[in-house]
Amino acid sequence: MSKTGVAFYAPLKSPSHPNPSGDRKIARLFIRALEQAGYHVDLASQLRSFDKAGDALRQQRLICAC
Repeated sequence: MSKTGVAFYAPLKSPSHPNPSGDRKIARLFIRALEQAGYHVDLASQLRSFDKAGDALRQQRLICAC
């Protein structure tokens, strides 16, 4: 029997981001819970749209990338 696939999207910080944070930990825990429930989890995107500095050029690049 094959596992049902789930696409997981973490908009604030990817679960594979190198810097520890609460967002990353929650994403990892959600993925682990889904896997323990029998789902196959694929990370849908690594895009992190958060811009702490308010950099207009970075924001424009993000808009163009979507």
